[in-house]
Amino acid sequence: MSNDWAVDKFSNYFLGTFDEVVTQPKVDFLIRVSGSTDEDMAVCVTGTKNFKSHFGNIFESFKVIKDTLVEVILSQRRLLEYNGFYNAFLMGQMEELEFEKIAKKFTYKPKTIDMKILSSKVNILANLTKIDYSTSELADIFQCNSNDVVTAIRSITDNNPLRKVQ
Repeated sequence: MSNDWAVDKFSNYFLGTFDEVVTQPKVDFLIRVSGSTDEDMAVCVTGTKNFKSHFGNIFESFKVIKDTLVEVILSQRRLLEYNGFYNAFLMGQMEELEFEKIAKKFTYKPKTIDMKILSSKVNILANLTKIDYSTSELADIFQCNSNDVVTAIRSITDNNPLRKVQ
């Protein structure tokens, strides 16, 4: 086997400058050779694009999970902030008009959300946290209508009879 790994042959795999346009090769494959001896060697060839797309799918899946959990954390933070102001109002540390002005900042108009996305988010949250959220809590977390949450939960349980939500 030759050690002919000249850098100029594989230069398109190295980082260039931001202004530099790196041309893509017309043929791009990954080759895997495996085995414990010369007699049982196996060769597997796959397109680099296919290989990269597999990892891209995994990355996107984790991104959806991360984004969902970040959304929940931000919602919980909003709730804690609101409760802090509400407690201050109840303890007489804040006037009613001042509290009403602050409370308006925490209100939201329920947004329209794609049912597949909402179902996915509810399922992720249920599976990762193991917390039984009410439909109103989920609607508040995702800032949507409670009816949408009910529909999302039904679609999860209809598509997976073993999954029990609510």
